[in-house]
Amino acid sequence: MPPRPAPASASTAPTDEALVALARAGEAAGLGRLYDRYATRMLRVACRLTGSTADAEDIVHDVFVGLPT
Repeated sequence: MPPRPAPASASTAPTDEALVALARAGEAAGLGRLYDRYATRMLRVACRLTGSTADAEDIVHDVFVGLPT
């Protein structure tokens, strides 16, 4: 059986590196896409580490606000 092609959205999605470059250039869309891509996973990890949803939300917020540009 031949390999299945990747979904169209996966092949056209910007890389993390491209999104970081956009964010560093001052484009809010770059940071927004990174947030969309990683915030849920980060929140899960932070919840497990802190045992508190409120603290985990603060951590995720602080990480994204504190990212260097």
